[in-house]
Amino acid sequence: MAVTEEILYIQAQENLSNYISLAQTTLAQILLVIRRTMSGSQFVSALETNFYVGYPPLNVGDWSQPKMFPVVSGNCSCFSISGCQRSAHIRDSQDQLIVVPEMIIDCYIVDSTLASTLECYYDLACFQFLHNSSTEMESLLSTYVNNHFLIRY
Repeated sequence: MAVTEEILYIQAQENLSNYISLAQTTLAQILLVIRRTMSGSQFVSALETNFYVGYPPLNVGDWSQPKMFPVVSGNCSCFSISGCQRSAHIRDSQDQLIVVPEMIIDCYIVDSTLASTLECYYDLACFQFLHNSSTEMESLLSTYVNNHFLIRY
């Protein structure tokens, strides 16, 4: 019995959809395990997305050692285990804040990944905007470094 091209195509699409769904579910489960481990162990993100190192105000506390302070966004503190979700923004070349579609910032990167759709990475226009923004930032940083940290032989 011969299988028509249409039936073969439909079966292939169903198999692909099932595989994608399984991969998404597996990734979400792995990220949730990582999130629970990080939250339970009270990890501090190296990117300072949940806590940052600083000194207390001059009139408060001991200035002999830096302290860890939670990142605060509005009335939400990353000291809370529930996190602080907010929209991701990027500054454009005119110094305007642009919202990155469906991308969420949170206290831990794993929480940001779980809350975001990541559609900007597969939308060509959005991806190009992100790429151009990172190129501008790289250019600004290298100019700053060249102007302030010249190495002379």
